[in-house]
Amino acid sequence: MDLSRVVVTIDEAVLLFPPFKYQQVADLIAALGIRPVGKRQEPRRGRPRLTYSMEELERLHATLIPWLEVPGQQGKVTRGMPRPSSEVDFTIDDAVSILDPPMTRLQLAGLITTLNIQPLGKRHRRTRGRLALTYDAAELMRLHAAVVPWL
Repeated sequence: MDLSRVVVTIDEAVLLFPPFKYQQVADLIAALGIRPVGKRQEPRRGRPRLTYSMEELERLHATLIPWLEVPGQQGKVTRGMPRPSSEVDFTIDDAVSILDPPMTRLQLAGLITTLNIQPLGKRHRRTRGRLALTYDAAELMRLHAAVVPWL
């Protein structure tokens, strides 16, 4: 069967790709700028639903399944949180500034939130305000490499 011609709504994608939840699929589509391929009128009244290429959503699912299956770290980030000194960590702004091909801050933050990637710690910013959350640099690089086809 030629999957390039099969189109699905977000509701159908959730049923086809079990670990995904509706909001995760919608957030990933928004963060990566995946464009709909059409619209489908539902039998009941209302607006038509956007449809997406099943082939593209299947590739996205296969790419991101490692982040969906790994449970997040337990607990919350607290001040003085112990961690190994050999780990390199980035804030979202640090990562955005070095990624190539570039990603926007909103795209990266959306992916981190959607995939439930837990922060390693906090870092002071140059300006006043909240501390910036830091994430494992290697994990952010792997995530970026996985989503490059959609950038």
